[in-house]
Amino acid sequence: MRDGHLTARNIHHEMLPRGVKLMRGWACCRLAREEVPDIGFAAVKECRGNSTFNLHPQDACSLIKEQVALALKCERTVPEVPPELKLEVSLIHHQAVRSALTHPLIQKVDDSTVCYTAHSPRKLNAILSYIIG
Repeated sequence: MRDGHLTARNIHHEMLPRGVKLMRGWACCRLAREEVPDIGFAAVKECRGNSTFNLHPQDACSLIKEQVALALKCERTVPEVPPELKLEVSLIHHQAVRSALTHPLIQKVDDSTVCYTAHSPRKLNAILSYIIG
């Protein structure tokens, strides 16, 4: 693991302990908590408007290690992932919609909304990165 500022892109996910997943930012952590109320997380990035606020890399790594250690001590049942995951994103700028639509599997819902149907959380996360960067 290098640091939390590159949104976990340079972490070898297959080397993480079973049940430990890394996601992007506070919003993903909040959504995960809605699905699994007792889930632990370490948010190292928060978006506000057009800005992101990041923890210092050493602080981010320390927080992640601390939360992973706590998570590994707990027995949790993880809910089953549905076979299809639908992502619908409302974008503020017209250019963001046009940019998202360059991906062949993303569909336009209306002038400011695009959608995508994924068949795994990993694909959903990849498309989310594609759409919102």
